[in-house]
Amino acid sequence: MVTNRRVLCIKEVEILGHMSIDWQCPFEDFVLPPSTDENLLKISVKEQGLFHKRDSANLGCLRKIYLKDTTTAERAFNAIEDAQSLRHQQKLMKQSSQKLLRPQTPS
Repeated sequence: MVTNRRVLCIKEVEILGHMSIDWQCPFEDFVLPPSTDENLLKISVKEQGLFHKRDSANLGCLRKIYLKDTTTAERAFNAIEDAQSLRHQQKLMKQSSQKLLRPQTPS
């Protein structure tokens, strides 16, 4: 699932039929743009563990999501890119409006 802020992996618990979030990645944690390879969607995100080294050359972890077919993978990829673009535009608009709201100091 793709929201305007993150990508979520939602799984169904077979016994109870309930849905639960397996993992989630905010767009700010992406270290590389997403990519597809047939029905495989790849997302590179910052390491989210508690004990990872900050100075390591590791680019993060690669989430591999196998989808039912190539079309589904491409649709998910496009949804992520569209949501990332919209999120970036929203941040730019917020920055511009905050600049306008700050009191101007006379020079």
